[in-house]
Amino acid sequence: MQIKNTKTKPIYYIIAIGVSIIGAFGGNILCKYTMQFFWGWNAAEIPGNSGRLVVLFFVIFFFALHFVVGVEKLYELVYRFRFLLAAVIFAVCVATEVHGSSLGVWNMWVQLDAPFIENSTAILGTVRPERSDEFVVSTTLAFSQAYTGYAPINDIAQAWPTNMLTVYNQPVLDPTIISKPFFWGYLLFGSAKGLAWYWCGRLIALFLVTFEMFMLLTRGKKIWAVTAAFMVAFSSVIQWWFAVNFFVEMLVFGQLAIIVTWHFLRSDTVLKKLVCAIVFALCGGAYAFALYPPWQIPLLYLFAVLFIWAVVVGIKENRASGRSFGKNWIYVCIAVIIAAGLIGYWYIGNKEAIDIIQNTAYPGRRQEFGGGMFVNLFNYIVSVKIPYMHYGSYSGGGLFPSFFPVGEALAIICLIKTKLKDKLLLALLAINLLLILYTAVGLPPMLAKATLLSNSHPWAIAIISSLVSVFILIRVFSDLPNIFTKLTEHNVWLNRFVPIALIVVALISGASVNPLMRGISAVTEKPVFKVIQQLQEEDGGIWIGSWPTGDYMIAAGAPTINSTNIIPALERWEMFDPEHDYIDVYNRFVHIYIGFNTEKTTFGKELDGGGIIGIDLAMNDLKKLDVKYILINDANEIKQTLPTERWDNGHAEKIYEEYGLRIYKIFYD
Repeated sequence: MQIKNTKTKPIYYIIAIGVSIIGAFGGNILCKYTMQFFWGWNAAEIPGNSGRLVVLFFVIFFFALHFVVGVEKLYELVYRFRFLLAAVIFAVCVATEVHGSSLGVWNMWVQLDAPFIENSTAILGTVRPERSDEFVVSTTLAFSQAYTGYAPINDIAQAWPTNMLTVYNQPVLDPTIISKPFFWGYLLFGSAKGLAWYWCGRLIALFLVTFEMFMLLTRGKKIWAVTAAFMVAFSSVIQWWFAVNFFVEMLVFGQLAIIVTWHFLRSDTVLKKLVCAIVFALCGGAYAFALYPPWQIPLLYLFAVLFIWAVVVGIKENRASGRSFGKNWIYVCIAVIIAAGLIGYWYIGNKEAIDIIQNTAYPGRRQEFGGGMFVNLFNYIVSVKIPYMHYGSYSGGGLFPSFFPVGEALAIICLIKTKLKDKLLLALLAINLLLILYTAVGLPPMLAKATLLSNSHPWAIAIISSLVSVFILIRVFSDLPNIFTKLTEHNVWLNRFVPIALIVVALISGASVNPLMRGISAVTEKPVFKVIQQLQEEDGGIWIGSWPTGDYMIAAGAPTINSTNIIPALERWEMFDPEHDYIDVYNRFVHIYIGFNTEKTTFGKELDGGGIIGIDLAMNDLKKLDVKYILINDANEIKQTLPTERWDNGHAEKIYEEYGLRIYKIFYD
């Protein structure tokens, strides 16, 4: 499609800029009162933010360009230069350290009364305390890696040699990093820009890859491809789970593998085929390294169907054009060798950690046969309102905006009318039926194990089912005019208003989930952060912190026993449990609250079913753990303190007290 050479008078651009400036200031006021209405904040106490004005200016200016440039020409330009535009946005976001992490919660949890820190509040949206698995666990682990030189084994996390290439795998300077491009920013630029690289790179990549995937599925219909990109990238489930469990990576690299397969089968040059083969191999490694079976396994069903479809269609086209598939086997072998070598290297080097994980009470012994969650298939309805409500943990309720069972019903009608012509649509319906059965009524144990779905969970399967429903819905909508010719007169409604409505629903349910923030000063500029770093540099040792500072301290480089134990420190806890009476309590991924007493170390039961345990530690046992520092948070609602500052084999001296935090140094007799 050619872009029309129509010139726009400069005065119109000047007017657009003026309107955008005025709109930005007005929008800033509106944002404050929106935050007050939805999240209960006092608008007068929401700090002004220059970043908010800049973001609002560019958003309004983009909409103004619709009138200045024209809708058709504007989007032709965006499509033509989409990769360049994405690269510019990405570079600007990394340079300015923009991200969507809720690490601003640390500003409220640690030394709340300390002087205000610039950039510690959200530019737009609100931080989410309920997303603690992101800003408490994965983000602080990534920050702690900087103090190890991005080593595969981290001695800071849980003050125990912890493998960084398995559960919650983190940026590591290792050959496997070649297939983890979203971690490159940490290695190149450090924590602040690395976090921006991680967040912005993944969102941009997911949007672009999904768009290209649906360009194939919809036979080049851009409006439906961009609709699908919004429905996936800004879905509530993606935004709630954005920074944990590597869901984004699975979707990016799974879809990218299909895209390069499609282009590989249509490439005529050696270089293009070789590039496609290498990218496919790296995608395979990246998918394997995600190491989260509850999503990996059901997603694999979807990607297997799409892969087979891409190969079958490609081979048919090759035969029709007289091209042979024979020489392609060379590139297939290259891809297999690279992927096998990369995954094999990773597995051999991390087998010990993988074995430990597989033998944990959670997540290693997961066995589920499904059932009882049919209602979860309709959670896309709840997804629209949960970002603006105040109850419980929202993330489990999010889905892709699938509008189940609309797409399935339309697909069945289309297949009947076309006598099962669309084999891809038929296959998508078949795998979704399996996923729906697992979610709603469950599968016999033998079948659940045979399909590997026993390694997942009904809520996770419901999420993947909703994604399959999106594929079905967009495939059907994009093809309706070809199947029902009497729809032709309604094409404007079908191709304009329906996509816009779907995009709006996706944005409402997901765009406001994560805050828009800049920098990491909410963590690094707290007075205690610098004190911890200084103590660790001058006279380092092992730390214990009262909730929630255990994970905060590893971001400052302090080895902390009760930071989240992502891999069980079995030998440590077996010292206090020689008979293994409580092994299922600590032999798992677990958050630990440590209290203190003067008698005996005891283990509490799991609290609230959330992987949280309490350990009541005897002061005499501090020596067994070689603890040098204890940090007490007086502002914490779970009050913890030292029962005594002197005990049989040691004593504690307070060396720091400020803004509700106290640090004790431990001396042993």
